[in-house]
Amino acid sequence: MALSFGIYPAYPVVPFLPISAWRMGEVAVGLSAVSWGMFFVGSVLVGKKGVAYLKRRFFEGEGAPTGERPTVEL
Repeated sequence: MALSFGIYPAYPVVPFLPISAWRMGEVAVGLSAVSWGMFFVGSVLVGKKGVAYLKRRFFEGEGAPTGERPTVEL
């Protein structure tokens, strides 16, 4: 799944390509589709436990009913 983020550095390059504006839009949409496709393939490869782990890691405490957020004492 982390490889899908490797496409993001290509987005700022798209406006400087020597192609028409329509083609630039197509390239940007294509890059986005490839990135999301790679993310979904990675999600399938990690399986249900991996997806559940990611949901807990990124969404816990932000409206998810899985308990309280951990606190850090300094």
